[in-house]
Amino acid sequence: MRRCDTERVGRVVNHFQNDDNAYFMVINAPNTEVHLITGEIGICSLLTGQRGHFELPRVSYQTSKGNVVLFPDEIMPVDINLLQQEINEGYIMLSDGRYLPPKEAVQQCYNAFGIRVGLGDNWEDIYDGWNKEMK
Repeated sequence: MRRCDTERVGRVVNHFQNDDNAYFMVINAPNTEVHLITGEIGICSLLTGQRGHFELPRVSYQTSKGNVVLFPDEIMPVDINLLQQEINEGYIMLSDGRYLPPKEAVQQCYNAFGIRVGLGDNWEDIYDGWNKEMK
């Protein structure tokens, strides 16, 4: 929660700009029932009208296995230009509308940061499972 400063929270809220949905990248995958991959990009909606943890705004991240509630320190706004750049660099579109980074990029992230960004030792199994299920 300490990383949820005013600037970070503002970037998340302002990214919606009167839209119901916006793209975000998962930068710190939480340990939830629905496993996410650090670096993946997907569609989120801003959770409004809910009293939550420390009154921080949260988003609902959409997957085919259900939605995951994410905090501002777990995501980064993605505009259409960054999304296109990531697609050009090898991101894979899944049938639920999310984009997975190339496996090599996730491997590098795991080697450099591991669990600090939410990538456990089983990240490769999770990655392969999403990739196989969604094709």
